[in-house]
Amino acid sequence: MKILTGNYEYFLDEKGRTRIPQVVKEILGENLYVGKGMGSFLAVYSQEALEEKSELAKQYQEIRTGSEEEIRMVSYYRDFFADMAPFVSDNQKRYRIPKNLINYANLKDKILLVGNNTVLEIWSPELYLRRRERDVGFSRLDPKVE
Repeated sequence: MKILTGNYEYFLDEKGRTRIPQVVKEILGENLYVGKGMGSFLAVYSQEALEEKSELAKQYQEIRTGSEEEIRMVSYYRDFFADMAPFVSDNQKRYRIPKNLINYANLKDKILLVGNNTVLEIWSPELYLRRRERDVGFSRLDPKVE
């Protein structure tokens, strides 16, 4: 699989649709999924990347030992897959982001698409800038970060 790099400024229309760069589409392929990232952004996965995540998650489908780490991972993967949605384009090559995910990532009209290895991240430009300045992208994981 090729690696996603770079960042791209795009717009979100009033119906929650956006386009993605051709180079990104060529790398990710056709069957895409969008969900919550591990922070204040969204993550777009290819079918292959989501299947890899699924393989990792299989060991956490149920609680076996009851350790704090295991319980945390069971919860993480449960939410990860529950919040995932197909990310498909319409006839005009626009991809619709579900409203609950738009709200989660605080997306407005301008968005920033960021390549992160095998995942495309969708950010509010303001939150991405703040993350770069103060690393607030992980604020949902650490309540002490504002």
